Amino acid sequence: MGILDAPGVARSSIAISGTRFMPIGDSITYLDAGNLSDSPLLPVTTAYRGGAKATGMFGWANAQLGHRLKMAGNGGVPGDTTTQILARLDGLLAVPSDIVSVLGGANDFSQSFTAAQTIANLTTIYGKIRATGRRLVVLTTMSRSTMNTTAGYTYLNTVNQFIKDYARKNPGVILADICSVMTDPATGTPYNTGTFYTSDGTHPNAIGAQAMGKVIADALRPFVPASDVFSSNNLDPLNVMRNACNTGTGGTVANGITGTPGTQWAFTATGTAVAAVSKVARTDGLPGEWTRLVIDPTNTAAIVASGACYFGSASGYPDVGSTITTAIEVRTTGLVGVSLFQGGNYHPNSQAAALAGGWQQGSGKVNDGTYTLMVDGHVIQAGATYQQARVAITATGGTLDIGRCAMFKTP
Repeated sequence: MGILDAPGVARSSIAISGTRFMPIGDSITYLDAGNLSDSPLLPVTTAYRGGAKATGMFGWANAQLGHRLKMAGNGGVPGDTTTQILARLDGLLAVPSDIVSVLGGANDFSQSFTAAQTIANLTTIYGKIRATGRRLVVLTTMSRSTMNTTAGYTYLNTVNQFIKDYARKNPGVILADICSVMTDPATGTPYNTGTFYTSDGTHPNAIGAQAMGKVIADALRPFVPASDVFSSNNLDPLNVMRNACNTGTGGTVANGITGTPGTQWAFTATGTAVAAVSKVARTDGLPGEWTRLVIDPTNTAAIVASGACYFGSASGYPDVGSTITTAIEVRTTGLVGVSLFQGGNYHPNSQAAALAGGWQQGSGKVNDGTYTLMVDGHVIQAGATYQQARVAITATGGTLDIGRCAMFKTP
């Protein structure tokens, strides 16, 4: 089966001309770049400067895509129905973007909308987006615990069948069937809270967000051009990492961790960890080496890996007030019992991380693969006296490889 025949991927021969991405929806979308307690809601133009959250499906999708998507903002508002999404759509489309995703309908059911009303709203929303020339990504409506009734099943399946048919009948529309990975196929009900959902039965934890993110990444991958922000050598003058390609063996370890990491990298743990690091040659033809962290399954290890960078305006390096982008290449194999998995730039007074925060009830595995943990457009705050690239992992076993790393000033 070819990639274009895979479940959740709509056929299309229409190329995407740009990668500025705007997700639109309700709280499931909003979870990507903010917390439900945020007040006021983060403006779309600044939503991702603090990094995507671990409970956000688009953050996971972008990490798996190597951050091919340039996040234009976050158009999710908690509690919104499709009527409310439609009412603010023109304002969202005023923000420059190339690709727009739409998720809506779950709140409609709780507000006693009929499936026909939701379908009518979605039809109008989809049409307005396509009329602007943007590429449309349609996401199937999420199940929730309040839909565990005959009326709920009928509503959900009617709306989702419409969404699938819309993608199939309209060239250029991409389908991401996120409901398929959040619903028990035997019962049609949402997977258990604490496994894929938080205790409210509505909002995903990081396990659920990761599953949905994979569906979105698989759907977009054939249409979004590959990109690579990393340097080909350690002498790139624009990359302020002291060891951009993770070469050498001059790093340090502490708090029970053994072995030798790449030069200018430091591995430490909260408390004492049973874990080992080593250097591993790359076999993918890309420059540099991997520093491999193996977590022993006899313990829950909370480990931080930090890479040093140059800092200070006197030498033209990033300093307080600078806007920076940080990207870290990681590869995972067999990581289990994970309750924290994030990476970005760090100083106690100024930090931002992709997939930031705890996993919000429950722990699980990180799917095997290569991820780019990237924060784009972070402004270094007052009081920062240095910056590091940093990866944090809490897990009960498995392997994490850290490869290339980039930190550079952005306009």
